[in-house]
Amino acid sequence: MTTGAQLQTVSLDRLLRLPLAVRAPLLDPWLTEKHLSLVYAPAGVGKSFLTLSIALAVASGGSVLEWSAPSARKVLYVDGEMDVEDLQERSRLLLGNIGGDPGTAGRNLVFLAQQHQDPGVEFPDLATDQGQKKVADIINRTSPALIILDNFSTLCDVEDENAASSFNPLLRFMRGLKQSRVAVILVHHSRKDGF
Repeated sequence: MTTGAQLQTVSLDRLLRLPLAVRAPLLDPWLTEKHLSLVYAPAGVGKSFLTLSIALAVASGGSVLEWSAPSARKVLYVDGEMDVEDLQERSRLLLGNIGGDPGTAGRNLVFLAQQHQDPGVEFPDLATDQGQKKVADIINRTSPALIILDNFSTLCDVEDENAASSFNPLLRFMRGLKQSRVAVILVHHSRKDGF
């Protein structure tokens, strides 16, 4: 964080004349650079299948549902729960249906999976500055255009995962990524009572 930086304001007149870069599409028509998204639904309905399909489509230049990636881009998939065997099996299953280049996907899609770590290795807690720094170091090494965080409950150690304030540290992290032109998809499941 830069110290001493001051907040900037811009008049409407100047805003309308600013030469702003167009946000490149990652998955047309809805996912672009700097896009923050939340995939939210009850447990067990396929959120991880959807987001893994999105990751594979963006990484390979393929498509999923009615959405297509205009070009292959780098993706970082941070998984806090799934067994590595399941990640492998699902990736093989889905890759054949994406239509992009499997070799390109193999180079562009990087997993940071909790269940792939050696025993005793502390996985980053994204609700903490230290955990965010560990992931930021990986982001700096891999330069992804898209980061998928699957899922809030397993990546952030908070007292009440459905309290709005529990999201604050992660939202600050995600907004920082957005300022760097990175798109982020956060996966979160509803409680058992549906809320």
